[in-house]
Amino acid sequence: MADKMKHEIENISKAIDGLSPSEEQRRKMWQSIEAASAVESNEADIAKTHKDRKPAKMRLLRQIAVIAAAVVLVIVGIGGKTPKILDAESGYVYAAESRDTGMSAEEVLIFAGSPDLSGMNDVYAPVIHYLDDDILIFGSDMGMIIYDRTAKKVAGLIDMQAICSSYYNCDSVKTHAYVNDDKLIIYNTEGNFQETRWTRHDLQKPWGYYHIYDLGNLPGEATLLKYEESGLLNSVESEMYKLGRAYDEQHYVDAFNDMKCIEEDEMKLLDWGGSYSEFAYLRNGSDDIRNVIVKEKWESENYILVGENPSSGEITKEKIDLNIDKASKAKLLEKNKLPVCKFSGNDPAMAAIYEHEALKPEDIYYEGETMIPVLKEYMREEKDGELKIFAQYDYYNYVKRGNCLVSTSGGLSPACFYLKKTGGKYVVTKCEFPQDGEYYTQSIKEMTKGHPILYFRMISPKDDSAGRRKNAIRSYVESNNLDIKYYKDFGWDPIPLY
Repeated sequence: MADKMKHEIENISKAIDGLSPSEEQRRKMWQSIEAASAVESNEADIAKTHKDRKPAKMRLLRQIAVIAAAVVLVIVGIGGKTPKILDAESGYVYAAESRDTGMSAEEVLIFAGSPDLSGMNDVYAPVIHYLDDDILIFGSDMGMIIYDRTAKKVAGLIDMQAICSSYYNCDSVKTHAYVNDDKLIIYNTEGNFQETRWTRHDLQKPWGYYHIYDLGNLPGEATLLKYEESGLLNSVESEMYKLGRAYDEQHYVDAFNDMKCIEEDEMKLLDWGGSYSEFAYLRNGSDDIRNVIVKEKWESENYILVGENPSSGEITKEKIDLNIDKASKAKLLEKNKLPVCKFSGNDPAMAAIYEHEALKPEDIYYEGETMIPVLKEYMREEKDGELKIFAQYDYYNYVKRGNCLVSTSGGLSPACFYLKKTGGKYVVTKCEFPQDGEYYTQSIKEMTKGHPILYFRMISPKDDSAGRRKNAIRSYVESNNLDIKYYKDFGWDPIPLY
């Protein structure tokens, strides 16, 4: 096997020795691909028979081949000059005191308080930050709501995006809030939350800014609160942080592990598109009633406050009636409806691809959603009246939230689009994408038959999608004259467009 690997690496090295591969070099590259694939298939068959055996040597060979090919691709490219790509910016957080979101109180209420709209932003139902007989405070990615349980109405709202404290789904930063002497304190911590809970303060530290709100002077209606104090919180010795740490340790337990009703109903909730708070809130101590917020199903119009007595097993349910007007909600969604993304250049073939890939009404998952494709063209091939465009095809679906495009879903894949002219206009007749899993490599090889350099570009695309994505969003925003300043991925901070 060692000799086989060495021989194939030598073949690949010779094939890419020149800066401009000749037909003979292309042939040799393709032969190397065939040989490596053949051995890979043999190793895969052996691995199936001996499941504990991993074809590590062949994985190494494939990696070396891809790296070697990438050297040629960077220097030569396909189709000439490669455009300059902006630096990647996706997947980060930044500590800031505040930012303009363009969100009104009505928007915060509807987007944070409507279970059917907030589901895309949060894996779990909102976190309970405080609960007594009179007041319930809960928060999520889109906002924090202070609810008057006695009057059954909203007593105040906080735009969590505006104070840069909306880290409910981030792996590196988490948002906390607690109440002390009629003051609501909101702050963040950093840590590795893929490996620990946000209630484990021994594995995290303060990060960014804190904000303090006065609960003794609430407006008693659905208006945005203004913080009375803010500043940097960066010391574990801070009294504010110590109080927050003690608050979390006293008031939270894991909902799934500590609530029998959640454990029993979890699959039903998930099947119906529902969810629950990740942590149960305890008002007084470890033996107190466990409280969570529940979204019963996808189309639920109200959240439910669910309490479970750990001793008796008694369950209580209370509808959280935020009095969201249906007509106002419909009007807001119509106002935030995004136009279809169309190609803004002069390429009729690319315009046809954009038109073909645009979301159809039956494909729209969230009301007002649109899809913005990001295509990186590799090459074109025209034969017998049919045009084939090979590209890296990334797509992202968005909804509008204030002045931000919030990503709801997306994907990326190599692709080949088949087009024909009908009545002087290009029409997409077929789209070809690679198969999943073990067939991925083979299907790309078949898609790029006769084009070994194209194969390598598709199998190991250059990581330059962030800059192309930002440019695509800018073009969309400017073409449609939209008041958009940011775009945002799940769990991350908004990224400025300009």
